[in-house]
Amino acid sequence: MFGTRLVHRVSLMLQLGRTLEGDVMHHCDNPPCLRPNHLRESTHQENMLDAAAKGRMFAPRAGQAKCKHGHELTPLTTVKYLRPDGYNETRCVECRRNQNKTLAARRKQERHARGLKRRRTI
Repeated sequence: MFGTRLVHRVSLMLQLGRTLEGDVMHHCDNPPCLRPNHLRESTHQENMLDAAAKGRMFAPRAGQAKCKHGHELTPLTTVKYLRPDGYNETRCVECRRNQNKTLAARRKQERHARGLKRRRTI
C-alpha cells in the first residue's frame, strides 16, 4: 500500500487518510517520534525556517573570515546568490572566478578534441 516509507510519514498519512505532498514537521523536534499529534505536513522551506527559528540550523562556515580555499571573506569579496530552490548562499568571488576559468579551459579542450574552432565575433 505505502511502499518503503519512513515510519513518521506513514503515521501522518494514516492519521490524515491520504498521501503526503510535502515534508513532515515534528513539533516535538524529535525525529524518531511517530505520534500523529506531534507531526504536521509542511513544505521544505517551512521546515527549514522552523529549524532556524529554534536554533537547530548548522552552518559549518558561519562567521568565518576565510572560505574553504583560504580567500578572505569580506563584503567586497563575496556575493549573495539566491538559488532556484529559494536558499540564499554567500559565494566567494575568487573561488567562483577560478571555477569559471577551469570550466572554460575544459570546454576549450573538449572543442579542440572534437576538431571544432571557436567562432569569432566582430
